[in-house]
Amino acid sequence: MKKTVLVAIITFAFLLTGCEGSSTQPSGDSAADTLTPQNADKGDDFGLRFNEILHALKSKNKAELSKYISPEFGLMVIRADGALPAILIAKNDQKAYDASMEDLFTSVPDRVTLREEPLPKVDCELPDFYSKTGHFRRDTNLLAGSDIWKFGGLSAEDQHFTEKAIQSTTRTVLLAPGVTFFFGLSGENWYLVLVDMRKPCKA
Repeated sequence: MKKTVLVAIITFAFLLTGCEGSSTQPSGDSAADTLTPQNADKGDDFGLRFNEILHALKSKNKAELSKYISPEFGLMVIRADGALPAILIAKNDQKAYDASMEDLFTSVPDRVTLREEPLPKVDCELPDFYSKTGHFRRDTNLLAGSDIWKFGGLSAEDQHFTEKAIQSTTRTVLLAPGVTFFFGLSGENWYLVLVDMRKPCKA
């Protein structure tokens, strides 16, 4: 396990991981949205931190981005491999991981104002596939109960590592329509653990 953690920490310096629509696609707030707001938040500290992450992504500044990546898990990317999700870890497929990161660099906005309210739900009948559009933050884990780590052909060791990483996330930022970010709290700071690049209703 120590070796896996070390590899994840090293590889996030090279960069991230991706995702797209399937039956495991989060659909918005649910019963999992019962997490207590975190005492670590002071004013708009998180909003400022998130915009710094966006700036690092937009400018492809990997050194700057590494400051905001989970020191325990690194950064994983969720994408879709056909109808099924795939969790990318750089050590497993650096080429696919880097390609996902390039997609991420070009798909994020320059900066956003986050709204702290229930996350939009997926609705495939709507033009943008979400019940509302905008930039949302919520103390919830949209991946809770999804067992998403069982898909995509991860080894047993990587499944265990990914499950632990997902369970550590307690804050979701959803840019609708667009990318979903999952954060875990370490000490007094929020760190990025996963980026979900799947698009709903695309399976």
